[in-house]
Amino acid sequence: MNQLAGLGAGSVGSLLIGGSFLLLSLGYFYIFWDRRREDSGNRDDGQVGLKLVLYTLLVMSLGIAAGAFEQILGYLLSGAKNHVGEKGSGPLKMGIASLVAGGVGIAVIFFLFLPRTNAKEYPQSERFAWGLVAFLAGMATIVGLGAALRGVFGELSGWPAKAHALAGLLVAGGLAFWSITRFGALSGWQSIERTAAAGAGAGVGQPGYQAQPQQGGYQPQQGGYQPQQGGYQPQQGGYQPQQGGYQPQQGGYQPQQGGSGLPSPGGYPPQGGGYPPR
Repeated sequence: MNQLAGLGAGSVGSLLIGGSFLLLSLGYFYIFWDRRREDSGNRDDGQVGLKLVLYTLLVMSLGIAAGAFEQILGYLLSGAKNHVGEKGSGPLKMGIASLVAGGVGIAVIFFLFLPRTNAKEYPQSERFAWGLVAFLAGMATIVGLGAALRGVFGELSGWPAKAHALAGLLVAGGLAFWSITRFGALSGWQSIERTAAAGAGAGVGQPGYQAQPQQGGYQPQQGGYQPQQGGYQPQQGGYQPQQGGYQPQQGGYQPQQGGSGLPSPGGYPPQGGGYPPR
């Protein structure tokens, strides 16, 4: 155990290596208890033990790689020094060796062994693994943030110590963000981009659509329908015919000279200048 902790020298690496055994022990306990239920989704999973072992080794390898990367990043940020300010290429060589070891373990388990299991049909073991990584990396992020702030306020003396604290915060924060995102995707949450796109692309009759009325809503004109000026406007009190009946306008039809021009009784009188009856 001490040798494994030495490989994952960073704080988040040590937490992942130590916590990987919790995945194996607590995972077996949960599966054993869950299979006693009649409606258990793990009752027909005959590879649950194999997947728990593989994901335990995956988390352990991830801890080794994360601790090595934190060590290399702190070495580079501090100006080729370790956390106590001593120069030398020893931390860099150890970090590269641990990074290669952890990377090989991740690649072999993730690309060679896990595709041969039923992890896609029964993802409970994978959810356990990324949930554990998310918890431990999130805890390391909070601790690393405190260490970085203490370095800013002067508790840590010298830039090398501050640089290594900053490296631990960056590695733990990045791993926490990635593992929480992966764990959330396996648990069925929706990402921010998809939620925003669904809200923006929802149309009438689709989920998420909400009609947005214009400011003030539809307001009819005062007094009902108002035609344009010059149009038909009924007079007050209903329809009232003009006095004197129908009066032709001046300049209307004028009978030409020589025509009959016979007026009809009760009709309208001919215009001035017409023929008088003979």
